[in-house]
Amino acid sequence: MYFCCMIERLKEFIHRHQLIADDARILVGLSGGMDSVVMLHMLQKIGYQVVAAHCNFQLRGDASDGDEFFVKQLTSSMNIPLFVKRFDTLEVVNESGVSIQMAARELRYEWFERLRQEQDCKAIAVAHHLDDQVETFFINLIRGSGIRGMKGMREMNNKIIRPLLFAQRSEIEAYCLSNGLKYREDASNSETKYLRNKIRHVLLPLIKDLQTGAEAGLLRSIDLIQKDFQLFEELTNQSKALLVEQKEGYIFINREHLQQKDEALLFSLIGDFGFKGTDIAAILNSLQRQPGAQFFSATHQLTVSREGLLIQVKAEPNGNAQEVMIYSETQEVSSPLGIEMSLISKNELVSLRQPSAVALLDFDLLHFPLRLRPVQNGDRFQPFGMKGSRLISDFLTDIHLSRAKKSAVFVLEDAQKSIVWLIGYRIDGRFSVSESTTRVWSAIVKATQK
Repeated sequence: MYFCCMIERLKEFIHRHQLIADDARILVGLSGGMDSVVMLHMLQKIGYQVVAAHCNFQLRGDASDGDEFFVKQLTSSMNIPLFVKRFDTLEVVNESGVSIQMAARELRYEWFERLRQEQDCKAIAVAHHLDDQVETFFINLIRGSGIRGMKGMREMNNKIIRPLLFAQRSEIEAYCLSNGLKYREDASNSETKYLRNKIRHVLLPLIKDLQTGAEAGLLRSIDLIQKDFQLFEELTNQSKALLVEQKEGYIFINREHLQQKDEALLFSLIGDFGFKGTDIAAILNSLQRQPGAQFFSATHQLTVSREGLLIQVKAEPNGNAQEVMIYSETQEVSSPLGIEMSLISKNELVSLRQPSAVALLDFDLLHFPLRLRPVQNGDRFQPFGMKGSRLISDFLTDIHLSRAKKSAVFVLEDAQKSIVWLIGYRIDGRFSVSESTTRVWSAIVKATQK
């Protein structure tokens, strides 16, 4: 009876939220714990084509290997395809500086998405349930993430679906018991050194003691917050159509619009690019006092200009640099190259030499914003001291630059697609300082690419 009840509730939940088509192929994240084992079992019983994926983060020694062995045995007995990936998680942590939990999460979902595409799966199913929802609510409440965080997890987020968000942990335990399912226990789940575990084992039991039905009340509150956020999101999207402009290579938010709107809307606009509520005050202050200031989220770079906010994708940490925009007010960029910029008078040139790591250009000849990007096939410029234009590839060959170094060369291109500087090697003569120059734009490479 309980088996049928849970199965029917799952089917109803999937259809109500339109998580996945009945004949779809699903990639199931299978840790080996109770929640993921139950989810795998239920989805197969309903009739979905399921493929399992297990991450071995190699953080718990024999226990991690035991989890891997268990899921291999389980999926074999259920005749379900399984894919296993081993990660050197600690090496990633040491290289990136992020926490173990964050590194594991990013590794997991990045691999899941690649595997989903390779296996032609329509969705990735993860086993979050209602108790996880309550814990997430408190985690985000403590972190000050506002309504965006307190609304908790969505039933579906792009290709990620959460089919168990209708069930509480106690119901999942009962299903597991009634079906005789075996699973792996993670000893770290009982430790209280992690915030989520402190909330689970310390805070929530206290709240339940304070008021009968407290957990149900919390779930109702989360549901109401989600509905409020949905309305807020609809209104915000209407404003975005008016406030946010998509430019070539960046996004622009007009300064005048920002000064007329409140912080809540600004947070919503910036939050889409990974910026936090704590950044808002500093950004607003920079709009008034410090054009050229830059702010960074995990994925994006925000530059404050006299006209407004300019947001672009940040260079990737693995060195596969993406384009970075430089504005007339920009004073420094840190990636993909470290460059310091300033506007000086022509009189200051007396004591300033121009080695290859320095560019001195006529400010009034430049068309901003400039674009810092890797050199591309077919790029041409007019090297200072030479006549006519040349292919950059030919210029680099003439100066005997190795193939390896050629792949690490960057250029600075202006808004009219003219390359003004082959960074670290030669400026374009059309933008050099002349007798008629009054304002000089100086750019200095802090760590030259040569």
